[in-house]
Amino acid sequence: MRGKSSPIIIKDHKAQLLAFLAATLVLGTLQAQSPSDTTTFDRKTLLKAVKAYAKEDNYTQVDAQLSQAFTTYPQAAADAELLRMEMDAQWQLAQAENKKIFLNSKPDTAAYFARILATTQYALRCDSIDRIPDAQGRIHPRHAKALGERLRACRNNLLSGGKYFYKRADYTTAWQYLHLFLDTRHHPLLPDQHTPDSVQVARLAAISAFAAQRPADALRYVSLAEQDTTVRCQLMELQARALEQLGQDQERLTLLAQANALYPAHDYFAMALIHHHDSLQQYPQALALAQQTIRAGGAPRHYAYLAGRMNEALGQLDSAANDYTRALEAAPDDPTPHAALGRLALRRATLLRQQTHAAELAADEQTRQQLRAHYQQAAHHLEQARDLAPNHPELWREGLREAYFRLNRGNELQQIEKGGSEE
Repeated sequence: MRGKSSPIIIKDHKAQLLAFLAATLVLGTLQAQSPSDTTTFDRKTLLKAVKAYAKEDNYTQVDAQLSQAFTTYPQAAADAELLRMEMDAQWQLAQAENKKIFLNSKPDTAAYFARILATTQYALRCDSIDRIPDAQGRIHPRHAKALGERLRACRNNLLSGGKYFYKRADYTTAWQYLHLFLDTRHHPLLPDQHTPDSVQVARLAAISAFAAQRPADALRYVSLAEQDTTVRCQLMELQARALEQLGQDQERLTLLAQANALYPAHDYFAMALIHHHDSLQQYPQALALAQQTIRAGGAPRHYAYLAGRMNEALGQLDSAANDYTRALEAAPDDPTPHAALGRLALRRATLLRQQTHAAELAADEQTRQQLRAHYQQAAHHLEQARDLAPNHPELWREGLREAYFRLNRGNELQQIEKGGSEE
């Protein structure tokens, strides 16, 4: 429901204007339905009060009067003159806060930047209303000059505010400033406002948006930010993570392949691709990627272990054992390759038992010794895993229980069972 003074809306106006007027329309509907709203908008009285407070430099009251009107009356929220007056009030309140900084009288820096942000936002809202065509499709902006002056005065502080909150890890607030700074670079009221550090600002905006759980907004700035080649690798990772959050799997996989070709030793891209192939049981592809990453300088601690897993999945147990051993040599304090080698030894023993008939096994001392060696090797590695990760029994308990049982090591087996019952 629109009031009588609501503006006429025609086609082809800006998306920003459309969003604002849609919100205004919803607010107007809610107000019309509210049983407590028994008053009508008295623009003349409001203007008189606001101008009186402004004459007294009481901009706190100007802000209070106008904010209340904007909340209560959709006509007020769609009034360019009132929006300009609110912009001026926010600017004056910002200057009052800024004066405290120079006078060293306990300034509130965050409040100052909040006023700068509000000044910018009201200026843009006013400009959107100011440019609505009349019934004949003509545009007669009345406030462009004043709005442009305010926006230019706010611009550098808008950027400073973004950096201020970014340094304090308040990424949600930082994003509000940085994205507004970037999105107004080509605004008609701000000609030639491209700044030399736009690429760096885009990087901060992308990081802030992602940290603020706004993956779609993070993607808006990545292409500009990636012009800074010194951090392109990290930005491509951010882009891939954002695509994952948005569920855009095919786009993410395409990006991962491109990024991995450029940065083959960067863990995220290779790991993500390997896990993708592994999840689809595409073990040869995952194995090739792991081996390629090792050649490119990737850490054997991780990629040799993954290569071992892929070889084991392919039934190439000797190759898997070599890979796990290489991972262990790279990280002797890592319980995972110990557990993998123990599991592999148990698997070898199981295969040997399956390949040998019971009667042959009873008569073949060499085979029995070979079996015993497999179980001893399994026990050794699983004991190492237990010593390195006692709080992660899922790595070693079941395998060690089987190894002790096969080796007839009753006391050790009893200790495992006792430990299991205690948990």
